[in-house]
Amino acid sequence: PEVERELLKILSRICHDFHSIDAPVNVEILSGFRTESTNEMLRRKSNLVAKNSFHKKGRALDFRLVGVDGDQMKTSAKKHAIGGLGMYRNFIHIDTGPRRQWIM
Repeated sequence: PEVERELLKILSRICHDFHSIDAPVNVEILSGFRTESTNEMLRRKSNLVAKNSFHKKGRALDFRLVGVDGDQMKTSAKKHAIGGLGMYRNFIHIDTGPRRQWIM
């Protein structure tokens, strides 16, 4: 299973907003493709995990940019997201599903 290429393009655009010659952007991928069993395990731990998560189809990424201000990261993600955009306290969720946004 692979993560959808369009997600990586979106992530690249977000990273580009913070890239400089002196300081590359460090990305922490928290979750990409998930198996059914992994998704169910996460659902048991948190009511924020969707039963039909786009992660199970390789169509979602959860990430954060190390050392980038959270508000700046959210502003950039809003500019580049094409589908789902979830903004959490310490990470961003993007997916290629229908266009929607949520803040937790």
